[in-house]
Amino acid sequence: MVSLVVSDIVAIEDQGADDNGAFHFKRVNDEHGHPAGDLALIAFATVLTGSTRRSDLAARYGGEEFVVVTSNTSPSEAALVAEKIRLAVARMRVDIGKGRERLHFSTSVGLANFPQDTTSGHDLIRLADEALYAAKGQGRNRVVDIASMVRTPARARSENKKEPSPMGEGSLN
Repeated sequence: MVSLVVSDIVAIEDQGADDNGAFHFKRVNDEHGHPAGDLALIAFATVLTGSTRRSDLAARYGGEEFVVVTSNTSPSEAALVAEKIRLAVARMRVDIGKGRERLHFSTSVGLANFPQDTTSGHDLIRLADEALYAAKGQGRNRVVDIASMVRTPARARSENKKEPSPMGEGSLN
């Protein structure tokens, strides 16, 4: 079993308890400079590696998106890893220096599992990305498992597999 966790990172300027200061990660570089963006990436990478096993793969997937590939992980274990990452990112603080306020962050996470949700590597990425966009659409800072959204063909096949009757075919059990 392989699980794919796709997440994004959103910076939030410390302005009290609300998230009115939220902005997409690209703006960290645009408004605070690339050194601040680098500090945020290092902090996020530290969270990813601290939240996963040595056998897992954590990598930057694009601008503000990251991927974690876990092997020998059940869907429920993968969901726990995804939530662990989300909570750790919420505790993350980055001091951007120059007397400016520190930034804190949130992450939205999409989760898909192989072979439960698909038997295609390409579709695994697509499904995890769909779940990520659903998490963003539901208000961000949450984990969404593709299995909670759609009944994928692979899941339907596994659900439709009937266990043989212990009494044999044609039995009246």
